[in-house]
Order: sequence, then C-alpha cells, then structure tokens
Amino acid sequence: MPGVIGAFLWAQPYALPVFGGLAVVFAVLGWLLGKAGRARWWAVLLLGVSGALVVATTLTPVRAGTGAFGTCRVAVPSVDASLSTAGVLGLALFVPVGLATVLVFRRFWATLALGVVGVAALGLTQALVPALGRACDSDLLLANLLGVLVGAVLGGVATGFRRGTEVRFRQTPWVVAGAGLVAVATLAAVLVRPAVDEPLPEQASASREQTDLLRETARKFLGPDGGHQLREVRRADGQTLLIAALTTGAANRGIVHLDWPSGEATAAEFTPPLTPATAPVDATAAKDIAIRRAQSYFPWVLGAELRVTPVAGGDFSASWRQRADGVLLPLRADLLLDRNGGLVQFSTARTPTPDLCPVTVDQPRAEAAATAARPGRQVARGELVARRVGERWTPLWALGLVPAGGGPEQVFVDACGGRVVPESEVR
Repeated sequence: MPGVIGAFLWAQPYALPVFGGLAVVFAVLGWLLGKAGRARWWAVLLLGVSGALVVATTLTPVRAGTGAFGTCRVAVPSVDASLSTAGVLGLALFVPVGLATVLVFRRFWATLALGVVGVAALGLTQALVPALGRACDSDLLLANLLGVLVGAVLGGVATGFRRGTEVRFRQTPWVVAGAGLVAVATLAAVLVRPAVDEPLPEQASASREQTDLLRETARKFLGPDGGHQLREVRRADGQTLLIAALTTGAANRGIVHLDWPSGEATAAEFTPPLTPATAPVDATAAKDIAIRRAQSYFPWVLGAELRVTPVAGGDFSASWRQRADGVLLPLRADLLLDRNGGLVQFSTARTPTPDLCPVTVDQPRAEAAATAARPGRQVARGELVARRVGERWTPLWALGLVPAGGGPEQVFVDACGGRVVPESEVR
C-alpha cells in the first residue's frame, strides 16, 4: 500500500493540496448548513469530501501525462475493462458521491441525471485541457457512471427512496441537468473526435524462457520483490519485443520493453522514479548517477560521448551519442533523472556502426543545395547524421531551414552526392 500511495502522489503532485483545500471548504459549509437546520451536516461533509476526492484525482495535472486536445478513446464495453484495476478504482471513486448526493438532496433520479452530466463534463474537460496530461476514455467514464449509480442506489436504500424536506429544489436539478447535458453534448460534438480502437490481434503467450527473462528483469530493476505482467508480444521487421508492466506487490511501478531473444531492455519508464536520493542533486552528481545506470543496464554505450543537461522542473537529461569522421551514428541512449537523481525513464538504440559512403559534400555546399531547392529560406542549423535512405545507411546533412514569416522546416542533403533527399525516403 505505501508503494501505491507513493506512486500516486508522485504522478499527481497537486492532488493532495487540492483535496485538502476543498475538503476544508466543504467541512465549513456542512457545519454552517447543519447549524442552520438546512441539511444534515455530516451528509454535506461526505458529499464535499467525496467531491473533493473526485476533483483531486481526475482534474489535477499529471506528471509525464499523455493528454491530447480534442480526442476521446471510445471502445466497446467489456467485462475485462470493467474488472481491470483502473475500472474498479474508477467505479469506487464515484460511489461516495452518488451516495452522499442522495442523502443530502433526497432525489434519486435527479442524482442520476446530474451524475450523467458530471461524468460527461469530466470526460470533456480531460479531452479539451491537454495541460492536465490526461486522456478521455470511454471505459473509465462508464466506470465512473456506474459508480454514481451504485452510490445512488445505496443512498436510496438508506433513505427508503423517500423525499426529504430539508433541501428543496423542485425542478432545479432537472433544469440544471438538461442545460448541462445540452452544453456538454454541443461542445463534445464540435470539439471532440472519437478515437475508436481497432480490434487487437490475438496476443501470443510468453514462453517459459521469456517468462524467466521477465522475472529476472523485474528483479534487476526493483529488487527481490519485483514482479511483472506481460502486456504485449510485438513482432515487426523480423524482431520480437516483449512489453511488460513492472510491479511491486499490487503496485504498478512502470513498464519495460525487452528485445527478444537478446533480453536487452530497450526502453523503460518508472513511477515513481527508481531509487531517488533524499535531496536534490547537481549536474555533477546526475552525471555520476547516469553513468552507474548505464553500467547496470546498457554498458555497451559507455564508449560514446555523454552529455548531461538540466531540463524543466529541475530534472536532468543524459544523452550518449557516437560519431565517426564527424557523422552522428545511429547508436544512442537517452536517460531522464528527476531532481533527486531518481531514474524516470530511458530508451536505447544499439545499432551497429553502418558502412557509409565517403563524405564529399561539405556543409556550405549542402546549404546551397537546400536553399536552391527551398527558395526564400535561410539555414538556421545543420548536422551531419547517418540515416537510412531506403535500405541503405547514408550520411546526410540534416538542415533546419527557417522560411520568412513561416515555421521551421527540415531538409536532408546527401553528403556523398549532394542530392536533396525527400523526407519521405528518410527513415
């Protein structure tokens, strides 16, 4: 349980202060209403606290979130989605809200109507505010709505489905629900596009050897208590990739991508960060930590050039790159540490050094070819990189061009022959 709470608080740093502030406000409001004899103070307090929990859990920014404007994932309801951890938690989160609303207002059907509007507004907000880092998902919204229904039924049973006299609204809930539903539906129709999931192919089960590899990997990253859950076996371009969640007990600690059969971890992400220090680190300490991580997880990159740079929020980015005759090679490793030196994520590409044709085109000649192909533009930056053109590795000048009054554009020039290479041919 401490691992689950720690992961939640790291991923949603604003949730706790928002919940505390709203809970205090509603506690005072509940006391005032109870003192005035307008409602049961404890029921108002329960409604306020449960509502504060919903707001803090669903509408506060998520660190390293994946929010996208105007998109809502729509999937056919399934038992698996409803019984998943996210589905059960989404349902349980809204049960107290439905229960408390019926206890306060004694209106079962009005509670359900307002619950539909509230859940729809929640999904709309998640879809239209990318800064939250959240994603609108029909499975979770349905779980939220079921939670309201369960809570309302429990509240109805507790009150005998009898209307009370403490708080009288008459037609107000229906007017609010109707107007809210029309507003939400209009905004959703205009601004939100559904992202319908395509049917997934049947996933292959892991072999005994793959299961052993996943077990060893989980223990390597998380220690003897580390566990795993295989998510996907992906096959493409003659390669097999194992994608698995890393767990500690019931807590999800992140995800890892493993190349098979080499067993190499090509990417990983951890929530919360892996073994952070007790205090913020500086760039020198971050570099030492990055080197130790590389020694443990991808030692083959240690011969490449390492650059550690501060990024937003006090975190540090470590990047390993390799060059040959001035050409940036495809071998790479990127690692992100938080301000306390905890490992947030990494990704690697262990690509052997390709055979490249001799570079005969210098940067001035490449810039002249690029500006001739794109009149009216100026070169802002340029770098010599090895990229695949078709099936062959080729040294290319990657030039950033800035058009007058427009946005930046990238142009590739073959460093062996001087030809401007269409971006569609570059891999």
